[in-house]
Amino acid sequence: MKNNIERKDNSFIYPDIRQQVKLRLSELIQYFEETLSQLMDISIVEDVQFHRDKKPIPGIKINYKDSERKTGAKQAILLVKESEWPRDLMLPLTIDEAIKTVKDGQKLLIDSVCEEISYTAAACMDPKTRKQALCRPFVSREWPWSDKHSPGKAIRALLSILETPPPKEFPHWSESPHSQWNPRAAFLDVAHWAKPGLNKIKKGLGNDFLKRVENRQSFDFLEMTSDKQVLDRLNPPGLALLFLAEEEVKEGLKRSAIAVDAGRPHHDLFTGWRTASGKHRRTGSIKARYTASEERVELFDRTKNKCVQLTVDAEDGSLQEEIIKALRDTISPEGFKHWAALLLLMSKQGARQGWVRWTMEDHLNALGYSERVRYNQQRLDEIAKVIELFTKLELIVYNPTGTIRAESPLVHVGTRYKRLEKSRWQLDGLELRINPLLYSGVRNMETGKPGNQWFPVPEELAQIDHIRHPNAIPLALLMAIRWHWDLFQGDQQKKYYLALKGKNLLELADMEVGNTNKKRTWIQLERELDELKNIGLLGRWEWHGQARSQEGVCRFYPAEWLLDRTIRKLRPTEAIPIDIPKTGKELRSWREEKGWTQANLAKHIGVSRKTIIRAESQSDKKITSNLSKALKNSA
Repeated sequence: MKNNIERKDNSFIYPDIRQQVKLRLSELIQYFEETLSQLMDISIVEDVQFHRDKKPIPGIKINYKDSERKTGAKQAILLVKESEWPRDLMLPLTIDEAIKTVKDGQKLLIDSVCEEISYTAAACMDPKTRKQALCRPFVSREWPWSDKHSPGKAIRALLSILETPPPKEFPHWSESPHSQWNPRAAFLDVAHWAKPGLNKIKKGLGNDFLKRVENRQSFDFLEMTSDKQVLDRLNPPGLALLFLAEEEVKEGLKRSAIAVDAGRPHHDLFTGWRTASGKHRRTGSIKARYTASEERVELFDRTKNKCVQLTVDAEDGSLQEEIIKALRDTISPEGFKHWAALLLLMSKQGARQGWVRWTMEDHLNALGYSERVRYNQQRLDEIAKVIELFTKLELIVYNPTGTIRAESPLVHVGTRYKRLEKSRWQLDGLELRINPLLYSGVRNMETGKPGNQWFPVPEELAQIDHIRHPNAIPLALLMAIRWHWDLFQGDQQKKYYLALKGKNLLELADMEVGNTNKKRTWIQLERELDELKNIGLLGRWEWHGQARSQEGVCRFYPAEWLLDRTIRKLRPTEAIPIDIPKTGKELRSWREEKGWTQANLAKHIGVSRKTIIRAESQSDKKITSNLSKALKNSA
């Protein structure tokens, strides 16, 4: 059967379920041949009524020649109910014959599994997210083999047995659907979700299924219907996998993300910035350049592999100690953290327009800092200096010929809204516009049209502890850009993973393997990768060739929810940022636009009229956090 769900409209965007199942089966057969190579001649026989244990356990029981199991096995006894064993699979047979039977019948098994997945998905899943949900690898990789009502019953029975080899570390196989139910899915949740779809398949089937689950009875479809078509296509544990896949898609669409421009200037900015901030700094990555008319610091030099550099000019002709310290902080791992927070504000509050009305409070929220930091004036001053330096750094972009193509500030400053009290910088609200060269892939500043050269990363990236994970944030930003290059540049059928040799991976992470601490370096790298997986950026990574080696190749797969928003073209359901007044003057204008009196506004948002009067009387000051929260809650 080849229905609309399984049919390959575009194998790059939508899943080829058949290929996934075929790959899984091939891997299992290879595993069986290797693992059971010493047991090929052992026979699988029928249920033994008078077995000495008198406690039939589903699976294979081996009688060894000696208690220490040093010699070969002598006999295998399969304990099954004779009524449930497939009639077309004659016993006894050897394990070698069992594997051969699975090989010969694998096409029938693949057909029946694909039909089950497609049939159940078409009936029960939301059509808006169905194809994207079926892209989840765990659906095809974990779909149960052993549904006794489906075609290929004999093959499935053998697979279930072979997946339970004699060694104790493997669990015993059971015929019960409960044993194959994914524990992440609650029975009742799946029953409620599947009810409408099952009722469409057969009237009352969904109601009966839900009732049995509520009463904690068996949910075997054999007990609910005698319709052979239903029995051959439905797989109760499979419902749980489809439920989890659909929930994963919908949860991913609700996640907030940072839009990272994937252009070459942004990539080279990160690589040079990382080189200047890394533990193993390259010679000449940071230097001061003095001339008769100017004095500046170059963060990193232009090389044959880089097309950008950053400079900072001294305002009064001398590089003050504060500027040098702020510069050092900016190019440190913490600098990447602040840049990620700024990109997050550009994505959320700025709605990816290329500018944002920056406030210290919003910046602290993006960083995930606690309330204690908000009362630490020294810490606020340090953060303010880093943001200020972003506005003083100059981005210089070179052509391949070496001539300057563009020269402009890293971040432009627009309107300044208010000053931060008791801060040396004394700025809390200003309009920041990012350099167009670092955002044109997200939005074209000249035309205002959205760009198509960007990749999302989780908002939690800005909240990573840069002290414990100094390499994680820059590595994540570079990976996002590289993923976009592999996904969308050139051939549309390209792989959707990033493949890096070990030595290139270490270079990308700005790490190197020393002569004495090779193991420690790889452990540290994997710790950074684990953190990126925890925040939902990395789906998985796997080594091909020798692991933890400079010549081995490591493949990095982005999390599925990131692919949903890129190659699968699902529109996220991110909350639209609420534009509320920031100062007393803006509060008055906002209130008057709505035609409200001060009393009307106070009643609407649940505060006193005196609060509104006091806020509007201080026109240039920021409104209190409680009033701001009340406005947001009432919006």
